[in-house]
Amino acid sequence: CLAPMLATAQIDGIVKDSVTGKPIPYVAIRTVKNMFGVSAAKDGSFTIPRTERSETFEFSVSGYQPKKISNITEQNIVLMSRANPQQRTNPQFKKQNKNVTGEIPVEYDQTQTSSFFSKPAILAKYFPSLSRYDETPYVNAVMVYVLSKVQGATYKIRIFEADENGAPAKDLLDQDIIAHAELGEKPARIDISGFGIKMLENGIVIGVESIITAENTAEISWKTDN
Repeated sequence: CLAPMLATAQIDGIVKDSVTGKPIPYVAIRTVKNMFGVSAAKDGSFTIPRTERSETFEFSVSGYQPKKISNITEQNIVLMSRANPQQRTNPQFKKQNKNVTGEIPVEYDQTQTSSFFSKPAILAKYFPSLSRYDETPYVNAVMVYVLSKVQGATYKIRIFEADENGAPAKDLLDQDIIAHAELGEKPARIDISGFGIKMLENGIVIGVESIITAENTAEISWKTDN
């Protein structure tokens, strides 16, 4: 009988805000060893194979303090606390077109990235601060090239302050930027003008984070001669 095996093959849980109790969507969930990872769904729910239950998991999402949990249990409720608010520029900048950079493109990378889709991960590009940004320091939009086999598949745009070596440092967002892909390989323009992202002295790092959920999974079937 397969039913008992299926019933115990996985552990279900949900991620919630520690204050409001509301579910937190699309939280990245990875083992500390980074050998396995999934994403929480839109309703905050997640599923982890029972074989991974003894691992230590890190839960991370923009706007919240990362949290580590060992020995995930049945019906686990993971409570995450808000991170300290980021200091932000007066939002009136949105009305001043002279202060907007326009688009910062993310160049198309032909590198094979199949492993990128096996667990939540971030592909990122460093943008140094250039003198031509002095008059228009705010980022208006990001251009990415997306190859999706699922119509409406979700992914995140992540933006970090760069350190002196051009590596990602502090997260500049206090909430997720969720984008939706069209079917096929197409460029996408994501408007981020409402987030007050400014080109910083050391530059910024812009990335795309994969979301590993059932809704983002494409089913492929084929027939053989046998």
